[in-house]
Amino acid sequence: MRIGIPRLTSAVCVICAATALFGCGAGERATDLGDRDGPGLTSSAAPSAPPSGTAREVAPEGAPRQAENRGWRQRAELSPADRAAAEEAAERIRGALAPLRGKGEFAPEKVASAIENAGFPPESITTEALRAPLADTADPPKGAVFGVHVGDATCVVGTIRPDRLEAEPKGAAAEYGCLEPATH
Repeated sequence: MRIGIPRLTSAVCVICAATALFGCGAGERATDLGDRDGPGLTSSAAPSAPPSGTAREVAPEGAPRQAENRGWRQRAELSPADRAAAEEAAERIRGALAPLRGKGEFAPEKVASAIENAGFPPESITTEALRAPLADTADPPKGAVFGVHVGDATCVVGTIRPDRLEAEPKGAAAEYGCLEPATH
């Protein structure tokens, strides 16, 4: 026997409606009519205050577990000595990249080579081309991002673009090092 589309659609609608009706209120039940206020029901008891001597829980800001979910992005704190070393390294990197910016050369390989020529070991350097925003279908913007390890937990992170050159000290992240990976 073949069931027609209108009959099948009607059957699905009836099943969905029944599920919705019978599922209402299944999550929480009142044990006494006095537990609920509503049409025709009144509560004779006044709301009680929390017991004295106990602290009220305060909901944390943001979504539950947001701090844990974003923990992979947490960077190490910089000591004054680490910050000073990273500031000096950032100045050297800006000096090495300024000529590239002036010539309009933003290829990640050229950026890495210029940083290496400023005295940083190649294994400490990470570079990537800039990415277009997710919703943008155009070509990615000209430029590159870079991260350079300058100590155990210290980085210089920055960007080189036609309109600016940035290099700033940051702590390394245990999960990924200096340059944050692209996410969606």
